[in-house]
Amino acid sequence: MSKTNPYIKMKKIYAILVAALFVVSGCANIFRDELTELHDQMSEILAMVDRANNNLETVQALLEVLRDYDYIKNIEPLMENGVEIGYTITFTSRGTVNIYHGQTPLMGVKEDDDGIWY
Repeated sequence: MSKTNPYIKMKKIYAILVAALFVVSGCANIFRDELTELHDQMSEILAMVDRANNNLETVQALLEVLRDYDYIKNIEPLMENGVEIGYTITFTSRGTVNIYHGQTPLMGVKEDDDGIWY
């Protein structure tokens, strides 16, 4: 009956642990890359939602301006990092609103039979 050398057993266990460590490490890198990509996509989506909300608020403000017979006092380019991203519109009594460039849903306003703009 032959005895197995304990050194050889430990060497095999060590080799298996090292191989398992490489596999787990590779999986961790894949998951980290996926999470980073998802985080970047979520950041872009949140920025788009913020701009869409701002555009809706701007339309509401424009309707109020129209209802109150306010007037445009000034229009200036809206800049970010040296790039024009939209316009800032200043009204005589309502303050300012920002309108951003980009693809947003088509919106419009229309005066209804009751005289209210929708």
